[in-house]
Amino acid sequence: MTKKTLLTALIAVASAVLAISPAVTAQEKKEAKLGLEALKMSDAELFPDINKPAQQWTEPAGYKGSKENGAKIFSDIQLGNCAACHCADGVKGCGNIGPSLIKYKKELGEQRTREWLFQKIADARMDNPETVMPPTLSTNTLKPEEAVDVVEFLESLK
Repeated sequence: MTKKTLLTALIAVASAVLAISPAVTAQEKKEAKLGLEALKMSDAELFPDINKPAQQWTEPAGYKGSKENGAKIFSDIQLGNCAACHCADGVKGCGNIGPSLIKYKKELGEQRTREWLFQKIADARMDNPETVMPPTLSTNTLKPEEAVDVVEFLESLK
């Protein structure tokens, strides 16, 4: 069986399950469809700028950020989708590819500056060239203000 045949079968089964499941919301159906479509794409298609060199970033001046918006970005498959790899307090579902961010402030936040966290979200390759965490700002996955929102959310995790 080819990869294309397997992916087509997977999409058909998932679509059928989503269509008949009354507990699945319209948003969850949309997110699942986007996730299945992403399976068909290469990394270069998903992140056309992924091969740009690592880049240093600083927070935009004057923007305070919103922890509520940061929580949404953290979980939203169309935005940061950080929850695909990380767990965090109050987030539905989580991955285990990256470190858990539950109680971030208590467990890690005292050792890390706000600037460090913003850079990690913006382009983690500056700190660790071998990371699997994709850059978010150079790939236009997030806007700088959205990265600040995620910082606000993580800083709020006691």
